[in-house]
Amino acid sequence: MELAFPNVKLVKFGEVVKADNVLIWFRLDPFKSSKMQLDWLLKNYKHSKFVVLATIPEVSEAMLAFTSGAKAYVNVYAGPNVIKQVAEVVDSGGNWIGEDMMQFFLASIRQADAIQIEGESLNIKTILTDREYEVAEVLATGASNKLIARQLNISERTVKAHVAGIFEKLGIDDRVKIAMLMKKV
Repeated sequence: MELAFPNVKLVKFGEVVKADNVLIWFRLDPFKSSKMQLDWLLKNYKHSKFVVLATIPEVSEAMLAFTSGAKAYVNVYAGPNVIKQVAEVVDSGGNWIGEDMMQFFLASIRQADAIQIEGESLNIKTILTDREYEVAEVLATGASNKLIARQLNISERTVKAHVAGIFEKLGIDDRVKIAMLMKKV
């Protein structure tokens, strides 16, 4: 990749290189915590543009990557034309997201908008308990249950129960939709 794109650098977890004016490409290790790897990446390359490569792309991981500052989230097996497109978009200051992920995010936005329109007086604060609302606020940042538990000083099991309650009360079936609704509050 570096031969084809001289302005990029492929780095591995634990490897720190000088990265001035270089686009960092980081391949997530599927056997390590994505959150831990992305925290490390942000700590060591916070002043660089970086692209996250995933072996098995997942929406929750994409959200975490973008929350961590990634400019793109790409399947590691993407073809050369896609890689070139990603590099061009990110080099020009944009963000890149794959078509499948984009469709998922657009569907989530439409569902969140429909919920807002359907119950125009929908006030999430009156539907959720105070603690569920706190959990939803932290969840909207892309945090895992473990991180939510740590931040709110409650058990992970309690977080799971609150998330289930939030899903049920709002009629939503995934974390992205909760995040979208919370951004509108």
